[in-house]
Amino acid sequence: MANDKALISRAQSGDEGAFADLMRAYYAFVYAIVIEIVNNPHDAEEIVQDTFLNAYRGLTQYEEQTKFRSWLATIARNRALNWLRAQKMDTVSINEVKEDALQIPNTLDDQLIRDEQRELIRRAMETLSQKDREIAHSYYLDGASYDELTRTHGLSYKAIAFRLSRAKQRLTKRLQYLLTGLSVPPATTLKQIYSGGFTAMKIGTVPKITAGELSIGTLASRGKVRDLYDLGDELLIISTDRISAFDVVLPNGVPYKGQILTGLSEFWFDYTKSIVDNHIITTDVSQYPDVLQADTEVLEGRSMLVRKANRIDIECVVRGYIAGTAWLEYKQDGTVCGEKLPAGLTESERLPAPIFTPSTKAEQGAHDENISIAEMEETIGKDLSDKIIQTSFALFEAASEHAEKAGIILCDTKFEFGLIDGQLILIDEVFTPDSSRFWPKDEYKPGGSPPSFDKQYVRDYLSDVGWNKEPPAPELPADVINQTSEKYLEAYRLIVGQELL
Repeated sequence: MANDKALISRAQSGDEGAFADLMRAYYAFVYAIVIEIVNNPHDAEEIVQDTFLNAYRGLTQYEEQTKFRSWLATIARNRALNWLRAQKMDTVSINEVKEDALQIPNTLDDQLIRDEQRELIRRAMETLSQKDREIAHSYYLDGASYDELTRTHGLSYKAIAFRLSRAKQRLTKRLQYLLTGLSVPPATTLKQIYSGGFTAMKIGTVPKITAGELSIGTLASRGKVRDLYDLGDELLIISTDRISAFDVVLPNGVPYKGQILTGLSEFWFDYTKSIVDNHIITTDVSQYPDVLQADTEVLEGRSMLVRKANRIDIECVVRGYIAGTAWLEYKQDGTVCGEKLPAGLTESERLPAPIFTPSTKAEQGAHDENISIAEMEETIGKDLSDKIIQTSFALFEAASEHAEKAGIILCDTKFEFGLIDGQLILIDEVFTPDSSRFWPKDEYKPGGSPPSFDKQYVRDYLSDVGWNKEPPAPELPADVINQTSEKYLEAYRLIVGQELL
């Protein structure tokens, strides 16, 4: 027991080795609890893993005077029962969860149940609009009455009832998803903490949305990752979990990818709006047209309502470092996209100044082709080309500065632009792991290929297996999918400054 307290204290201070020792010591104990409930060895191992993930995440709130063994056992039972409920497809009652969340705890188990239910509601509320979230928080977590809500929020009784009814529907759906136990931990994962042989996260079992099918009708277009719906003067863009490499869509989806792309684009569109206007209207589904409200579950977190623009069919690439295909061309010819560069550069070295290398915008299944700036000018005109190049460099500089403060190097990126009433605007996505190459600053070293936060991990795998870069693409193994999802999630956390999940 004394040794446990010492390990717990060290683990609470961030010592991953200490937590690994705790995991090894209690693995059999937790497994015995879980297997008795789920009676399935394969699923039991995943639930045990999830138990330790939740324990690690909640360790800072653990109080030493309570019994660690009892605390861990309660988490294990809750995770196993949540899994069992999901398998039986039980309907989640928000009122039942609320009752647990508002109870006055008499025992340690009661305290843990209450805290878990309150945390579930808080996480579910992240999908609500700000006003609905404020009202739902007061009602479900603070126990406020309707009379108190009308006074606090200055709304009629009817308006409060409507908002709570709408919130209840969305919370119920979200809670059903959260109660499956498919959670992803923050920055540190079990794979980093424990090398005992089981998978770091249950990413591989998370549902992947690879097609944003809606009930409103015909899909306007489908790109490598995004699905597009035409709403007249507006467009609806859905970022799926599809992933492409070498301009070919792969058969696997990457969990959370669509949400990450949407969240990062929303962040960067706002961050760069002083440089150039963009097409985004909102990502708040409650503000979408009424015709889309029936598809809230598909749209939440992975969609944007945007202004319709006339797309300029040029991909605008800015490179601050020499890497990837640019490095391969430079090694062979001393050029990048046909432009001569100084001799003696090494792989991943920072360029004397960022360079602009445009390419064609290919349809799905076709390859983008590099073009010269002169060819770009012939296609869209010199004045517009100059404006795009100037804007691209300004965007790259602003994002590079922010990324560096977050511990990330922005190696290169690509933009897409459009025109609305003759005004240049930024469209599609911006500074995501799909459109950019990100490197961890503390691991950067010229002369090789640094680890990255983008889909380079996928590209490297496909190159290693000898794929000819023509469809059909090979299936990705689970570890490649998991690693890619982890990389995307970490990029979001560092850039935005908060967890996605």
